[in-house]
Amino acid sequence: MKKKKEEINPNKRILAFIILIVITIIIVYLPALKNGLLNWDDNLYVTDNNVIKNIGNVSAFFNSFYFGNYHPITIFSYSIIYQFSELSPLLYHLVNILFHVLNSLLVFYLIKELLKNINLALIVALLFGIHPMHVESVAWISELKDVQYTFFFLISALYYLKFIRQSKLLFYVISILFFVLSLLSKGQAVTLFPVLLLIDYLERGKLFTRLKDKIPYFILALLFGIIAIMAQKSGNTISDFKNISFLEQIAIACYSFIMYILKTILPFNLSAFYPYPTLINGKIPVEYWTSLLVIPVTIYLIILSFKKDKIIFFGFIFFIANIFLLLQLIPVGNCIMADRYSYIPSIGLYIIIAYLFLKYFSEIKQKFLLGSLLTIYLIFLSTYSYNQTKKWKDDFTLWDNVLKINPNIPSALILRGFAYNELGEFNNALIDLNKSISIKNNDGLAYLNRGVSKASLGDFKNAIEDFKVADKLYVEERYKVNLYLSWGGALANTGNLAEAMKIFNKAIELNPDNALIYNNRGITNAMLGNYNNALSDFNFALKLKPGYEDAIKNRNKVLESQLENKKEN
Repeated sequence: MKKKKEEINPNKRILAFIILIVITIIIVYLPALKNGLLNWDDNLYVTDNNVIKNIGNVSAFFNSFYFGNYHPITIFSYSIIYQFSELSPLLYHLVNILFHVLNSLLVFYLIKELLKNINLALIVALLFGIHPMHVESVAWISELKDVQYTFFFLISALYYLKFIRQSKLLFYVISILFFVLSLLSKGQAVTLFPVLLLIDYLERGKLFTRLKDKIPYFILALLFGIIAIMAQKSGNTISDFKNISFLEQIAIACYSFIMYILKTILPFNLSAFYPYPTLINGKIPVEYWTSLLVIPVTIYLIILSFKKDKIIFFGFIFFIANIFLLLQLIPVGNCIMADRYSYIPSIGLYIIIAYLFLKYFSEIKQKFLLGSLLTIYLIFLSTYSYNQTKKWKDDFTLWDNVLKINPNIPSALILRGFAYNELGEFNNALIDLNKSISIKNNDGLAYLNRGVSKASLGDFKNAIEDFKVADKLYVEERYKVNLYLSWGGALANTGNLAEAMKIFNKAIELNPDNALIYNNRGITNAMLGNYNNALSDFNFALKLKPGYEDAIKNRNKVLESQLENKKEN
């Protein structure tokens, strides 16, 4: 009887499922609308990114790498949002949520079309929409690239499916077009190529069939893969862990692989930062070595599922194909995994979870019990995500949570210290930054921020020493201007005006459009008695930033001094 009812009103059922998906996700992510901009990348992509302010300069979006990435469409999207919202965070968060809602609906539609099972598609879409591991991708403004590339990725996959079923060239062209848009949003989109092979496997029973159809996808994936490596090198984000051998790196990758699966099934201790393990006698801990066992187990499960169950094989390979490049075999940054990396890969695991649930649901008599367990599981995930979203509210909420899970993460201590500096709580900043340096004493950013704390407290001599150490160690290009600005100011306050001028000049070489540098150099010129040069600096600062109050006040002081000198003479 039920089957007959479904056949009569399939569209109403689909509509009901769509409404359920949309409402559930919106409720889960409502707290994100109250979240702000963070000091972790949001400042680089939005707050301090002058490029997004000029939407007319489209070529600037495409001609440069941004912070170790090439994603011009994402930068362009930030620019569009900026025209309406400037630095108000609400619209940025709203856009991320809307993309996530659309992505969840696309997952629903893709799975429904691929596996021809609307109930399975609903469960997968709900898991995708409400899973706590996806909060990072949605609640963090900097991860617009994640939700945006996924949107184009899924549309490309859908049109490829339409193409192989209907052989319409238009669908093929649309699929390639959206693949390009996905690649231009985030380089991670290169994994669409193996996904298309998996779609062929479901549709045609073979992994490698009609390979000529895949040639454009393969070429584009290869091209953007090379661009991604170049971008990472340009941003110096490819890490060099000299104390960790390649075999140890494989063991860490295996550990991360296991954690992605475990945290997807039952999320626990979710964090914005998963650091590299502390070495014991120069070696990684034993649990990482035991993780190597996952390699033969995975090979066995692949072979078994290939022989026994087409859908489980599809889901498992989908997960592996999309997570493999993110397992840090080539270390990028200083963490072993990230929740955001699971955004697309987890779809494969959700397919397996939903498929096995429905399979056992149809085979047992206690359907109410199993259905209740699924409902409780979904409520648990929704509640976890709702609370997890709140943890991205601001810098202190985020880093307090990270350090609560692991109190010895240098990067988290540095960023919380930076947040304390921004708030003017310099003594609290020093506590975090001193601890960070005691754990890891070769991070230039820690010394830079500690120097700022000391200078703000009037300890200019020790601040200068920290700035010198920061300059010798590696400090990313984007922070160099702040280093030289702070350093120059500390030197000027100790009376070392000539040296301060040299440092301010270095800052101007890096960023000739920063009004604050010219204002500070103008003050130093005035202290040296170079009034004409000081006026030139203040005037140029005002040209860059009309109405700049400090520059106006400082210029007026110089003009008054010149006037008094004339009277005396």
